[in-house]
Amino acid sequence: MNFHIHKPVEYEKIIADQNPSNIELTRHRMAVQQLLDAGDNHDMLVSRLQKYIECFDKVCLHLDPTKKLHKQPYFHWVVDSKGISSSCWKFEGVIARALLSSLLQKSANVKLSSGEYIAASKDYKRASDQHKQAVATLQSWKWKLPSVNHPIIQTNWHVSMVHHLKSLQDLCMLCIGFEKETNTNTMYTVAQRSTKSAATSIAFWPDKPSNLKLCQYMQARLSSDILWERQEYGASIHRLQNDLAHNKVETFGFECLQNEIDKIPFLLKEREQVNNGAYFDPVKAHTPLPTPEELIRTGPTDVPHPQNTRNSPEEPVPTEEHAQEQPFSTQ
Repeated sequence: MNFHIHKPVEYEKIIADQNPSNIELTRHRMAVQQLLDAGDNHDMLVSRLQKYIECFDKVCLHLDPTKKLHKQPYFHWVVDSKGISSSCWKFEGVIARALLSSLLQKSANVKLSSGEYIAASKDYKRASDQHKQAVATLQSWKWKLPSVNHPIIQTNWHVSMVHHLKSLQDLCMLCIGFEKETNTNTMYTVAQRSTKSAATSIAFWPDKPSNLKLCQYMQARLSSDILWERQEYGASIHRLQNDLAHNKVETFGFECLQNEIDKIPFLLKEREQVNNGAYFDPVKAHTPLPTPEELIRTGPTDVPHPQNTRNSPEEPVPTEEHAQEQPFSTQ
């Protein structure tokens, strides 16, 4: 998203209380406006925007509702070439946090392209935190003029972004797990969580790009690995043949996942040769994986991988802590 501040706001001329923080707040906003217009110093923009948000929250916290303002502020921004404005202070806080999230996502995407998956995941988490704070603000904003009827001021849009960014964090974990050859069951749980988060994001705001297909693809890939490890060779091959081999998915800059997808034709051929030469297991469908709709209805609970059809012992589902931390282990 592209953001620009359309008109300046001089807080010291608005707030009756002559506090030095008011002038500081004006300067921070002017700095953000200049950096946005210049567009050539991303890191400085992030730093000044964070200071602006901190100072803005501090000033709002100490505003005395019994004292009249010198005049009513008017916050006017341009988001993706569309002007939106409001005199509500909550509006300014939400827009600033949406901008900070957008900048942090850009930082994460740069790190993603260089394979820095842990650093990228941290930036996605920081971006998500901005949307969570925006949700809290919007839930206390009970009435809006039609002039601010923009997605960025809608609670569901921010909730959708929280879940979308969670799915990106899970995909980063998968990349780290592939690099470190993490336990397949743990990886499957993480992939399933990414699918659930991506699906929940769509449920809250359908009109935005989604990585759901990529999440489902990785879930099916890891399911095939689990089946192979359980000696259900035919079912593993069937999942590769029907769910993966002929599907094309966008990887959104996850080079590690693209490499795994590129291996699918060779993995399928290898498993077919092994099965035809040693196991002769019939190639047939296994119990289907839970659909995104079913995953959403489970809430925070992880759904176990479908049971072994040959009634052999099934590995337990990893705990929440284990599934989150193991792929990030630096040991």
